[in-house]
Amino acid sequence: MAETLRFHDLVPMGIAAETLVLRYGIPGLSEVINYLVSDGIEFNAHEYLLGVIEDLYHQEDVPIRGMLIAMASDNRYVSQRLAIAEMLDTPYLAADMQGILKESPT
Repeated sequence: MAETLRFHDLVPMGIAAETLVLRYGIPGLSEVINYLVSDGIEFNAHEYLLGVIEDLYHQEDVPIRGMLIAMASDNRYVSQRLAIAEMLDTPYLAADMQGILKESPT
């Protein structure tokens, strides 16, 4: 699944990122972050994937911020700490924003 992140088409890339996070949790998010900080990623793909993560956090109520905080204190993800810190500092991952756009059942 992680190889699909490297597609040049944004749609399969976004589906792969979403699937990795939903299916594998922190290890899946780690794969997405690895790709986000890689040298081969284009700017539009980088922004698109950040948007996918934002949508998971706001619309799907996935605890992305909690995952990032857990990763920041876990030595297995030490090489990603700078990217994690930058993501935690962004307004779209503010603590009070989780699930804000999730549709409530009617």
